[in-house]
Amino acid sequence: MLVSNLPSSLYGALSTTLGFDVTVSSWLYAAYFATLVPSLLAAGRIRERVRPAVLLRSGLALCLAGEILSAVAGSAAGIGVARALQGIVVGVLSVFLSSLALHSAPVRGVGLSAGSTLIGGIVGPAIGACWIAFDRAEPSGAFGIAVVLIAAVLAASFFVRLPVAPLSARSVQRVAWRDAPREGRRAVLAGCLSSVAAWTSAGLVLGLLTNVLPAALPTAPQWLAPVLVTSVMTMALGTQLGIGRLLPSGSRVPLAFAGTVASTLGASLLAAGLWTGSTPLVVVAVVAIGCGLGAGFLGGLRLVSAVRAELPSGLDRFFLLSYVAAGAPALVVGLLGIAIDSVSALGLVLLTSAVTTWGTTALLSRTFRQTPLFADPVARRSPSG
Repeated sequence: MLVSNLPSSLYGALSTTLGFDVTVSSWLYAAYFATLVPSLLAAGRIRERVRPAVLLRSGLALCLAGEILSAVAGSAAGIGVARALQGIVVGVLSVFLSSLALHSAPVRGVGLSAGSTLIGGIVGPAIGACWIAFDRAEPSGAFGIAVVLIAAVLAASFFVRLPVAPLSARSVQRVAWRDAPREGRRAVLAGCLSSVAAWTSAGLVLGLLTNVLPAALPTAPQWLAPVLVTSVMTMALGTQLGIGRLLPSGSRVPLAFAGTVASTLGASLLAAGLWTGSTPLVVVAVVAIGCGLGAGFLGGLRLVSAVRAELPSGLDRFFLLSYVAAGAPALVVGLLGIAIDSVSALGLVLLTSAVTTWGTTALLSRTFRQTPLFADPVARRSPSG
């Protein structure tokens, strides 16, 4: 995770060196997030058929290809392809880490997986940023260092003993939507809305960090925005992995509600930080949004899986549905926010977060009363949550 996230801060510096304007730089970030969630879905499906070693080495090979392409690319198209490859890599390696942890050490392994995801996602871009500080004129040289590190990890993977059998996931029984009880359908709607709230805040924030941050914080280093952008998703993944094991599966409503509130609070803090030019406030806002995204997304998924209701494309498409419904349009709005008006874009963040928080709260307050849905005796006895 560290070497796969290492180039995140380098892309911003390389874009500056090549003279890309803010719109091109924004779409380079969009290429990364456009492939991240679909790669999480795809890796989650193929992990039941592919050996862990193949999953790990294919992810590292793609990462290596992306860095080589970045080192030699001199155009926005080449760097865009490399960014898309990086999104695939982070998705594949995240699924590999969580699956391997669940397979080998249900409690300690998940904590280690969450910690490595967080550390890799923060330390990797920080190393790239330090390299930029020492070599501002030619940041592409840092890609050479990244290529060497990734190649070393890929070579080391051939000497590590990994499980031979595929890492299968537990099957989920589904029922038709019309057969689900009313409180179950309400829980599904609340779960979807909770995820939409988290993804909407995150998408808008990611776009605004890319476009508005340089103008709002002119004294901030150029690597700050890429590091914060990467940290949002990394903290979300780490939060999902960590609290997924620490909290029992009965903690569906509080988790979804807390995630939605954290996303709204983070959006408010971000607006205040960009408005006042406070870098610490922006950093705190990013932490709140990342944790809120992870908690709201996981809580929403638990609400949906609690009633085992079948969504239009199946329960396993819940991630992609919520991402497409909220994250992608919000990311586009955030990326184009600087072209419209930064103040209007910040207002849109607050308005969207407030509406989704109110809607989620209204649905969850009704669902709180449905005791059978949330009193799961099997889940309470199970240490796996």
